Amino acid sequence: MKTKKLLPGSTIGIIGGGQLAYYMAIEAKNMGYKVSVYDPNPDASAGSIANHTIEDFDDVDALIEFAQSCDVLTYEFENMNLENIEILDKDFNLPQGSKMLLHTAHRYEEIKMAQSLGIPTVRSVYLKDANSDRSELSNLSLPLIAKTCRFGYDGKGQQKLNEVTDLVISDETLVSEFISFEKEVSVIIVRSEFGVYAYPCIENVHKEGILYTSTTLDKDAYPLAKEYAERIAIEMNYIGVMAVEFFVHNDELIFNEVAPRPHNSGHLTLTVSNKSQFKSHIEAICGLNPGALFHYEDATMLNVLGQNFLKARTLIGTPNTYHYEYGKTEIVHNRKMGHIVFTQNTKEIENYKRELNT
Repeated sequence: MKTKKLLPGSTIGIIGGGQLAYYMAIEAKNMGYKVSVYDPNPDASAGSIANHTIEDFDDVDALIEFAQSCDVLTYEFENMNLENIEILDKDFNLPQGSKMLLHTAHRYEEIKMAQSLGIPTVRSVYLKDANSDRSELSNLSLPLIAKTCRFGYDGKGQQKLNEVTDLVISDETLVSEFISFEKEVSVIIVRSEFGVYAYPCIENVHKEGILYTSTTLDKDAYPLAKEYAERIAIEMNYIGVMAVEFFVHNDELIFNEVAPRPHNSGHLTLTVSNKSQFKSHIEAICGLNPGALFHYEDATMLNVLGQNFLKARTLIGTPNTYHYEYGKTEIVHNRKMGHIVFTQNTKEIENYKRELNT
């Protein structure tokens, strides 16, 4: 494995222009790189700070033309036209590669990948469509969680089932046992040609399928998380930052999903780490050595959704709080508009969370 070393002045092309691309672009420009983004949304967050190509993600000719103007490519989300990404992977410099997307864009392929690497998973049954044989569902313990195999995120395409007969599907679906886990954690690693480095694990709390808070854990918590994530990155020949989410059940890590790019739970690295996940990603895809990663202090991140956006602004300037916005022009219910990082775990955090949800 050898990554082309690119120095400042080179052009980084980001496919997708949302908040992840926004912070990638900021870090890259701070390092002296030029940045271009490709996104059909004329109001895409990253388009406000980088050269912006406004074309459809399915337009392979436009993507190729975009790629020809860049020295290295990266993507900020995984639900995209895989055939087009495979073309870019074959003909251009795309360190993340396309192999990972064969699995992460499809929940059943993703869980099979984890199982093949010896990573514990929840017991599940794959259903191709509404007419699939459902007899194997009787082997699972109730309650169940059903998730569409494609294009599901932030709780979309999910249904909790108390009875097998409650299941209503129209497309490929993965039905899994709903385990009573003690907590959810994520590990964020960066793989480069110099090795694999990991931030300490983070504990996550979700509400309605959307990440609500992320909190730093002890630096030595869940060492297996890094090992499992490293197995995935190596097997997928992946370069860059990736996050792997786990359930903790009876002190055992159970694989949930992998995100082959910077992750929402890693936003607190912008505030309390020796370098952000976004800078680590830029370094890795540019053939540089990210080096050891650590947090300077403990912190809790709170996602700011559309319905809380204006209330969150009242916290600007409050001691030990760091307010971030993503430059989105339209305020929408449950849309991620920004986040707040609290660097002291005091009762004030709970007060702020209550205030933002009243």
